[in-house]
Amino acid sequence: MALLTVRMVEGRLKTQVLHDLNVFNGIFQGQLEGRDNVCKKCAKSYKTKAALKQHLKYSCSKEPQFQCPHCPHRTYYKFNLKAHIVTVHLAN
Repeated sequence: MALLTVRMVEGRLKTQVLHDLNVFNGIFQGQLEGRDNVCKKCAKSYKTKAALKQHLKYSCSKEPQFQCPHCPHRTYYKFNLKAHIVTVHLAN
């Protein structure tokens, strides 16, 4: 299937073609698993639109924005940072 897709889009960059195939595979796999909300940038699939919106806002193609004040650990989501602090730095 990949060769057919490459022939159909001769003028496009190979990386774009591979990206498109990954998105297609993500959509297909997500539908098989009951996840119809698929990110068009990275092909991750989610069960709800809200989860996809959160992914797009905080993590897709972005650097982790929450920095631990005690160590170099960084995360995309604030609740993960709180869990990290409790389990790593406050556990005695």
